[in-house]
Amino acid sequence: MAKLAVKLRDQKRRKTVEKFKARRAALLEIIYDSRASEEAKEEARMKLQKLPRDASPVRLRNRCALTAGASSCASWRCAARFPA
Repeated sequence: MAKLAVKLRDQKRRKTVEKFKARRAALLEIIYDSRASEEAKEEARMKLQKLPRDASPVRLRNRCALTAGASSCASWRCAARFPA
């Protein structure tokens, strides 16, 4: 079983990702838009850098729903290291 702090940290990250999802998407759209000016792209990059690190979905980890374990996570059966 994962420690309580790990479970809480994961929950907090998931809330943060959800909270900033729309803002990140809008900024990334400006950054990758070929018609946007360089000044607008630079401004969007700076705003993206000012967002919290945990707002990035890359920082999420798939965890078991029962044990919150990160290794041997079988999401289709919702348990780590337990038979189906």
